[in-house]
Amino acid sequence: MRRFVQGTFLGDAPVVKVSAVTGEGLSDLVAALDDIASRVQGKDPELFFRLPADRSFSMKGFGTVVTGTITGGTVRTGEEVQVLPGGPVARVRGLQVHGGQAEISSAGTRTAVNLQGVEKESVPRGSVLCHPGTLSPTGAVDAHIEYLPLAPKSLKNRARASFHAGTSSSLAKVLLYGAAEIPPGGSGYARIDLDEEIVLMGGDRFILRGFSPLENFGYTIGGGRIVNPYPPRRKGAWRAVPEALPRLTSPEPADRVLAAIEEAGRKGLGARDAAVVAGVGLAASVTQIERLFSAGKIQGDAGGGRYWHASTVEETGKESVRALSGLHDRFPDREGFPREEVAAQFPGEADPELVSLSVSTHAETGKSGDLYFLLARKPVSVELSSPLAKTITGKIRETGLSALSKAELADALRPGNRKEFDRTLEALVKSGAALRVKELFFDPGAIVALKEKLVSFLEKKGEITVPEFKDLAGG
Repeated sequence: MRRFVQGTFLGDAPVVKVSAVTGEGLSDLVAALDDIASRVQGKDPELFFRLPADRSFSMKGFGTVVTGTITGGTVRTGEEVQVLPGGPVARVRGLQVHGGQAEISSAGTRTAVNLQGVEKESVPRGSVLCHPGTLSPTGAVDAHIEYLPLAPKSLKNRARASFHAGTSSSLAKVLLYGAAEIPPGGSGYARIDLDEEIVLMGGDRFILRGFSPLENFGYTIGGGRIVNPYPPRRKGAWRAVPEALPRLTSPEPADRVLAAIEEAGRKGLGARDAAVVAGVGLAASVTQIERLFSAGKIQGDAGGGRYWHASTVEETGKESVRALSGLHDRFPDREGFPREEVAAQFPGEADPELVSLSVSTHAETGKSGDLYFLLARKPVSVELSSPLAKTITGKIRETGLSALSKAELADALRPGNRKEFDRTLEALVKSGAALRVKELFFDPGAIVALKEKLVSFLEKKGEITVPEFKDLAGG
């Protein structure tokens, strides 16, 4: 027996002699099994609920029944569950655990779920039941691979293999990080591109199978753990192992949550997705995020929906300064720029929330209302009591409800400095001294007077015709 399992994961397992005829050794076998069971980590009921379906069938009078073992979380009768990938949402009509009816079933339990309103064909083997809005299927994962020592040759970069996790399987391509190959008995990090989407969480175990049988292993060539089920794109980054991947395998939840947020880069990560990547429950994810936020290691948007690593915010701040500098060069007379316009200057995608956060905390930038600017480049504020400002407001007041465009105002006033004229007119609009409607500029006092006339007219007659309104407006 020892020789048979040599070189496998059972190589150091205890061997117990048992007689099925006399019963000799049964007590030793039970003791050995109890010892092994005491050292096995149980399934976490705090994780998001997942039940990988291994079978679905119809029962007369009940409808569709799905069987499988719950790998995380809890499900209750009456709850809604979703079938992933791409399946319907259904209500749990009933639960059965070990042949008996149950109101609730938790992680690690073999469970039959009676679903209401779906056909058995909608829940094929390999699909996953979960609570709606908690998990998403993925077509690529970052993983740590352990390659079997009995494999006849190395695992090459871009090798094809069959990927198995839970009850799901898919053909896959293995892209190695920082290595051209993994030798027999070796290990390494890799991106695994899946031909079909699968529902996974950080920490999930998987098996890789090849296309040629190995002695004592069938077609299994290795396995490992999921490191990141939602990995970012890494163009040209295959020469080295990404820095955050080893930290995503840390035994400490705080390290994994922080690494998950770091991995997300400028996209940021909410507490739900951080929980999925780090392989923890939602409550644990929220707790760790609060601690990391208090420690200044991450920063969040105003609504607390997404978080970014402090280094990402810092780098985005530097890029925002460069973007603002370019905008000031192109529009030297503008007092500032909205965050969306700043974000549009980035070479890649940039979230306006992240831009706002990074600019607000940068020493070289300032903010006025919804506008951001470089402190050293902000135009000098316009004096609203200047002769030019008085001339413009006088002309607008003179035209009343007739209104003039900017070009018409400039033609009428013929300012000596057109840029100063543009800045002054913009400042008058912001201060309320002039009212802009599309391309026309009105006297606010004339608008108020017209409103008072209109209210008085309607109080007397109840309605007004177009000719009457024109007459009221002096048109």
